[in-house]
Amino acid sequence: MQRVESSEIAKAEAIVVLSGMVTYVKSGTFSGNEWTDPDRFFAGIELFQENKANVLIFTEARLPWSKSKISEGSYLKEKAVSFGIHESKILLTEEVQNTREEAMAVSKVLRNMDPRIILVTSAFHMPRAKILFEKEGLEVLPFPVDFK
Repeated sequence: MQRVESSEIAKAEAIVVLSGMVTYVKSGTFSGNEWTDPDRFFAGIELFQENKANVLIFTEARLPWSKSKISEGSYLKEKAVSFGIHESKILLTEEVQNTREEAMAVSKVLRNMDPRIILVTSAFHMPRAKILFEKEGLEVLPFPVDFK
């Protein structure tokens, strides 16, 4: 998997940012969400601001053991709005727990829409994620981030 410049990515129906970059932390008097690796989020914002798609989709990941009061997608939506993206341009999936569920949920959100998406996830995760999203009938333009 190689790094891609945003200028190399064609326009698509949606930019899909997979969850997995926020964790719930309770430490002393603080309790709340904290970034573990925000590359996915900022790549999605950048692509949207460059008009690469009409909508931005965040997945509503919520792991059974999470103590967070808000799902990851809802948290990311709040942050995206604070970066100036209009709330009406941000879509959320139903709650999901893994990449397979993310792919199925995104395909539901995009029902009756063009199936071409820009998929944003970590470089390590992209090959597997791309296969799962393509199995759901989506045309995937990969935008890998978080190269380690």
